Amino acid sequence: MLVFYPQKKSSYLKFFLHENSSWRVHSLFKNGLNLSNGEDLLFIGTNKNGELPFAVHLTLSHTQELIQQLHLNQLFIFKNNKWLSEDERIKISLDYTIDFCSEGEIVTSVDFLQIEELTRFVNDLSGKNGFGNKPPLNHELAGYDQRFTNAFNQLQSSDENQIEAGLRYFIGRGEGETPSGDDLLVGLLSVDTAYQILSQNVRKQLNLLLSTETLTTDIGKAYLKVSLSNQFTTTINDLLSELKTNKKQNTQLKYLIKQLSTTGHTSGLDTLTGILLGLFIKEKQQY
Repeated sequence: MLVFYPQKKSSYLKFFLHENSSWRVHSLFKNGLNLSNGEDLLFIGTNKNGELPFAVHLTLSHTQELIQQLHLNQLFIFKNNKWLSEDERIKISLDYTIDFCSEGEIVTSVDFLQIEELTRFVNDLSGKNGFGNKPPLNHELAGYDQRFTNAFNQLQSSDENQIEAGLRYFIGRGEGETPSGDDLLVGLLSVDTAYQILSQNVRKQLNLLLSTETLTTDIGKAYLKVSLSNQFTTTINDLLSELKTNKKQNTQLKYLIKQLSTTGHTSGLDTLTGILLGLFIKEKQQY
């Protein structure tokens, strides 16, 4: 039997890791895999893209060794704090795993000088997001088309119909396992968790759409669902935490922006775009 002992796991997993639950291999990647219980996804793999809110993290070498033994739809049973494959050849044990917190922090104040620092660092980035633009530098959204701008404005409404229309524009929009629109909404919700910038109807409508319709990929849906519970990658949480500081030439903020921006093909830049949009709302509400 091959036994794997992950190093860390999100404390949020306690909400959907149940005794004698069945999990199947949903998807396989270079740096990990997703298990599905039919409702929730769980990532097992490296922390290359930060520590994830629905993840169990292994070393790179152990991740690669595990992936070689797996195939899609392979069955695992979670029991006694471990997953055991149906043929009992593979065991993934949480006995020695350390919990990390993925919950976003509620913030009472923001240093707008740090937002200026953030936009200055973002301006130095060379890549484009999944909407074909560089992340925006101000609320005017120069270069973005009218449909994008309208949808963003709709998300700032308290009217349920307006919000639904804005959400439908973004959910599932773009290519890949985590569409650009989903990543943008995750970034926007992370700022809403910190500063409560959006109407509660945004979360209400998003939850309704995710639970009643199939509008995006399974992985995109998983990220959106945990975001509704204020759970985000540690990279996002650390970046927002830096905005509370009063530092000049904030090298840690610059590092985190660089780290986030290089995640996936455009995922990091899409998330960063959502974070910036949220901060623009915060600025507008402040003055």
